[in-house]
Amino acid sequence: MQTSVLRAAAAAVTLGLAASLPAQATLAGFTDTAVDPASYTQVTLHTDPSVAAAVAATAAGNPGAGLALSFTNAGAAVDLLSMIGFVYNGFAWNPGSDGALASVSFTNDRYIDGGDPFINNGLTAFSRALLVQGGVYYVAAFFDAGQPRQAWYTSAAAGLLASDFGAYDPLTGLVDNSQHPDFSAAGGSLSFGFMNRFLLTSTGPYDLNAWFAYDNIGYTLDLAAAAVPEPAALALAALLSLAWQRRRA
Repeated sequence: MQTSVLRAAAAAVTLGLAASLPAQATLAGFTDTAVDPASYTQVTLHTDPSVAAAVAATAAGNPGAGLALSFTNAGAAVDLLSMIGFVYNGFAWNPGSDGALASVSFTNDRYIDGGDPFINNGLTAFSRALLVQGGVYYVAAFFDAGQPRQAWYTSAAAGLLASDFGAYDPLTGLVDNSQHPDFSAAGGSLSFGFMNRFLLTSTGPYDLNAWFAYDNIGYTLDLAAAAVPEPAALALAALLSLAWQRRRA
């Protein structure tokens, strides 16, 4: 009889554990409210040497300090693809030791002034979250709602999965959407940042004077939830222990 109770309790505990509920996920992350260029490592692709691109700190952030990019030329024709990534040096996450990730959320404040109606009316703006893992860059782009110009606005994307990021080649600007970062416990350390992409082609001479700015760069990391036994499974585990003790007695 005691053996039957023991076996029944063991079967019930196994069933209860199989029905365990996931624990509520925890959150981690950072927000950089200063966005000092000195706090970031840059990776740059710039295809038109006639266009000067400058990165500098600005006091005209949202509010206070921020990061600004300016693009100017001497009036020549423009054939430009500029992709400048900024990887934050102040935060990293190792899924193997710090915890596997379910998703990440990204936010940035942006200011866009193309310098004239041609750019301000014709430019379609996408925000870009940037990750680095194992020496590989990964980018996730999402459309900026409203497309404001000459005003600060916030653009954000919640719950970005590893599959939302594609491998970015800083030598060509191409993105391979079949390659993704590893958010699991087997993945290596992750670094986080953002990217500015500016594409402009003119058929004749063009006086370029564009200005982009960023502030309040933030990531929220949604940690993968670990399974936690239901209360019924814990009670059955106690019953199993009691039955075992009685059997030994």
